[in-house]
Amino acid sequence: MPKILSPFPSELSSHAKAHLESLGVQVRCQTAVTRVEGPTSATIKPLGGSTSGGGGGVTKQVTKEEETESLEFGALVWAAGIGTRPVVRNLAEAVNAQAALSSLSEKPSGKPSGKPSGKPKKPVQSSPRGVEVDGYLRVRGLDDGSVFALGDCAVSGSPPTAQVAAQQGKWLGRGLRDGSLLALPPPSVKAPPKAPGGGASREPGGEKVDPFRYQDMGKMAYIGDKAAIAQVALPSKELGAPPMSMLRDHLWWRGLHGADAGANPAAAAAADSESKGAAAGVKPVERNLTGGAAFAFWRGVYFSKLLSGTNRLAVATDWLRAELFGRDVAVHQAQMHRRASRK
Repeated sequence: MPKILSPFPSELSSHAKAHLESLGVQVRCQTAVTRVEGPTSATIKPLGGSTSGGGGGVTKQVTKEEETESLEFGALVWAAGIGTRPVVRNLAEAVNAQAALSSLSEKPSGKPSGKPSGKPKKPVQSSPRGVEVDGYLRVRGLDDGSVFALGDCAVSGSPPTAQVAAQQGKWLGRGLRDGSLLALPPPSVKAPPKAPGGGASREPGGEKVDPFRYQDMGKMAYIGDKAAIAQVALPSKELGAPPMSMLRDHLWWRGLHGADAGANPAAAAAADSESKGAAAGVKPVERNLTGGAAFAFWRGVYFSKLLSGTNRLAVATDWLRAELFGRDVAVHQAQMHRRASRK
């Protein structure tokens, strides 16, 4: 990676890098660990670009031809991402098998039956990360559209983040609750012509069903020593969204089980305004936060997302204990250093 925290703007990424270096952290971008030689040693190799040392912020240009170097460490943390769950992988294989059988059973006109038609088709599900879905989160390759996927297991074109999964779950839950998604024509049926001024499918009753559209509400990251960075998306005047829409997003579980649009016209108007603004290409106003302000905002949003009073009490108690006595990992490291100095 050319920089740390690549989803953030360069301004915030550079701030995070400078903050980590001020804490004594060596930030090495575009560097690969080629071999782990033991519990405390590894071999690294620059991949080209630049590397940065800690403290002074010195940057050195490197090339792919430079030799590897040995790196001593106390603890190795490997962030390898996520893998596809077996149930998701089995579903994709079953969909591809069903599609292959369907293509073999097709009989081209003017040819004897029982012969395969044309060359083998490309697998319907070909992504190694999960099952591919359409705009309505329906698994591709199933003619009846009866299986939906969301979150990390779905390849929908949106980033695999918790924010996307929460919005997908809220959108899918409402669509299944009011029956609008179940009333859509199956993917095997040719869609009717689009209505003037609208790009959404229509139910038999004539009501418009908009496909899922992800709205980025911002990004946050904790960078240590009670500091964080945050990119917050605020409603713009063009969107016309009332401030209550931000609060409603924090309390999304209430919206999932809340009243319908007729009983809550303010919430319905806010959602409709946000949807129209996103469809018209209007983007919300973005603000960057750093330092203590971003840390307070990060903790506030995190705390508001906890679903039960028990979890909130446990988290608040943990924060207070860490503030008074320090983290268990830090205490353990201090004890290890004292034992080593006694020898």
